[in-house]
Amino acid sequence: MQLTVVVENQTSSQNLLAEWGYSAWLQTDDAVILLDTGGIQHTLQHNLTALGLNARRITDLVLSHGHFDHTSGVMDVLRLAPHARVWADAKRASGGGSMLAGLAFSPIDPFVEIAPGVTAFTVPATERDPRWVCTRHMFERTDSGEIVPDTFADDVSLLVQTEKGASVLLGCAHAGLPNILRYASRTF
Repeated sequence: MQLTVVVENQTSSQNLLAEWGYSAWLQTDDAVILLDTGGIQHTLQHNLTALGLNARRITDLVLSHGHFDHTSGVMDVLRLAPHARVWADAKRASGGGSMLAGLAFSPIDPFVEIAPGVTAFTVPATERDPRWVCTRHMFERTDSGEIVPDTFADDVSLLVQTEKGASVLLGCAHAGLPNILRYASRTF
């Protein structure tokens, strides 16, 4: 198993681009999973090349949530790996705007094994202690058009089984790290 952070807001290598965004490459014996796609569209593609990672090998793209800094490279991934399954929470893929509208998502509600040993999951609202969910200055529009604090109903994490036990791979952890870890511990 190999985990490589592809996009992050800082880098120690002059060969890589840093940006306000995130993407991680998880390679198992059975799959190549990309968690998120970064924030400025072609940073992902540049960094994959610089790291020697072949985007055409991506079997699954998991969106941790729909905010632009995690989804702006989606079109690059779909162009380079059109066969990749796209996984997202079925309830909502917020923040991606028209770019995400109409994409065929494989649903995560509340969890699904996307590859052997890799489970994508959301934390149901009933399992979230509101003290750990930060909604300050983040909003969403309801179906009726009302603007309300963002519930982050679409926040997805990955549970990865390794030889040494389970690990949790996160995007922004908008559902709250204590909530995510407690839910993962109880459920898996």
